[in-house]
Amino acid sequence: MPQNITTEQDLVNYLEDTFPLFTEDDISKILLYYPESNATDNPHAIDYATLGYTGATADNESSIATGQQQRANVRTPDTS
Repeated sequence: MPQNITTEQDLVNYLEDTFPLFTEDDISKILLYYPESNATDNPHAIDYATLGYTGATADNESSIATGQQQRANVRTPDTS
C-alpha cells in the first residue's frame, strides 16, 4: 500500500486502482461506512498510544500514519 495518501481523493484513487471492479456506489459506501477522522495528515505528528475507546483511536492515529493515510491503512487489506 502506498504511504502517501493525504487527501480523500488520494484514498479514492487508491481504492479505484486496487479494486477496479468497484462501482462509484461501492466507493461511496466505503467512504460512508469508514468516515474520515479529524486527525492531522502530518506525517511527522507525534506518535502515542491510544485507549481505543475514547479520544483518538487506531482509526485516526497510529505509529505509522495519521488522517487519510491511517484511514486507508485501517480500512483496506494489504494487497501487495
